[in-house]
Amino acid sequence: MWQKIAAAVISFLRINSFLFAGLALLAVAVGVLAVPATRQIWFKGWSLATRTPVASGLADAVESRTCLNCHTDKEKKLSQKVPHQPFLEKRCTACHTPHDPKTNATRLKAKDLDTLCSQCHAADRQKKIADQMKMGNTHPPFKKAWCTACHDPHASDNPVMLRLPETDVCITCHNMYARFGTKQVQHAPFARQACLGCHDPHASPNPNHTRWPLPYLCFNCHPTAARDMEMAVLHPPFSQAWCTNCHNPHATNWPRMIKSADDSKQPFVDVCLSCHGGGPMGRVGKIDLHASHPVGISARDGREIIDPISGRQLSCISCHNPHGSNAPRMLRRDNDYLCLGCHRKLPGRLNMPW
Repeated sequence: MWQKIAAAVISFLRINSFLFAGLALLAVAVGVLAVPATRQIWFKGWSLATRTPVASGLADAVESRTCLNCHTDKEKKLSQKVPHQPFLEKRCTACHTPHDPKTNATRLKAKDLDTLCSQCHAADRQKKIADQMKMGNTHPPFKKAWCTACHDPHASDNPVMLRLPETDVCITCHNMYARFGTKQVQHAPFARQACLGCHDPHASPNPNHTRWPLPYLCFNCHPTAARDMEMAVLHPPFSQAWCTNCHNPHATNWPRMIKSADDSKQPFVDVCLSCHGGGPMGRVGKIDLHASHPVGISARDGREIIDPISGRQLSCISCHNPHGSNAPRMLRRDNDYLCLGCHRKLPGRLNMPW
């Protein structure tokens, strides 16, 4: 008899299996919706490491749609080229808290951006930041954790989520293009708006946030200058890496980026006289242009002295190599060979022009 009863129950369960499965799912759904704690876990989702794709997707969809109902300007940013991953996944509450009135103006979940960012970014980033903070020259926005002054925390069309193209971000604070943009001779990185080719935007152990110390920063692009370091007689400003004493690293109105006044009539002479001219800024003994070889604009009669070889204005560097030389006094050639380059029988007016 019991065998007949068992067979009848098994047959009933087989016939009505779909009915029982449906009832079980209905019971689970009612339990989730009816119990507040269970409902909150389901819609809010578990932590990033444990929550299931179904719960995560449902929670993100509800969460982002609720936020975007008011923050419509953020919805447009979803189509930009470089989105922040939490924003792309529409996990607004990963960074913001919607309820706590004690939070800051942007309702961040942490007291500052550095603390907030470190919750997702690995420890190696924290170590790098700690090392950069110890450097001698830290960029004020970086030091004060003004990350969003340069980077958009949601999305951007620019690399590394910059708010603007690289150079435009820099010139919002640094008016370098207003100062040097109209100069006739521009340094190639400056002309190409590649500020980060020379400067580190966060911190550096070098002055002016340069990526490498001078002269190695310059030698990266100027290998001929690096070879000049092998000369027997070196100009002290060159050997001591005072490159920017003579050259402007951004732009000037003179060849070779010479650092002379815009209205100078003898720029290559004036840059030398900034040290060799005596006076309060002079670092070495004064050169008397009346007693020396005529250069630039003649101190006697005001006429321009022309180099008979190049056809340009004769200047100090016509005879001296400003970096160094294998000849005494940094002369370009030794002894009489230097003088005979110009003082020889030349046709017409070029013969002994002075």
